[in-house]
Amino acid sequence: MDSFINEDELYIRLLFTSDGSEESIGWFVDDIHLILNQEMPDVSVNDEFVLPSTVELYPAYPNPFNPVTSIRYNLPQAGLVNLKVYDLMGREIRTLTDGFENAGMKSVLWDARDNHGNMISSGVYIYRLEAAGQVQANKLILLK
Repeated sequence: MDSFINEDELYIRLLFTSDGSEESIGWFVDDIHLILNQEMPDVSVNDEFVLPSTVELYPAYPNPFNPVTSIRYNLPQAGLVNLKVYDLMGREIRTLTDGFENAGMKSVLWDARDNHGNMISSGVYIYRLEAAGQVQANKLILLK
């Protein structure tokens, strides 16, 4: 380890991976550079968090996708939330969320599987959010 230390700097290497099956698509951390003996800048934190006045459904990312996409939405208040994926014939493919959720930003991953766990085919799909008495929908494209 001595070869990684000089008088003012210390290098630490971390390798972290996520498979994307939980709350996000996945992220990686590599090569952290710590600089010692330097003054820390004054950093203030804004504790104010503003909720939206209406439900906000954001474009899925990535889109087109294969095999996983993230669907984000922002809720102005706590309440019942229903998020489903449909094919272009209007048939329900997958229920992603159906229940009570607190207000704030949410993110749901869809792994291109139907309600039975089967992989679906390439095509155009609609994801539809019902919350706070509002309905919003957007298009998704699965490319294999």
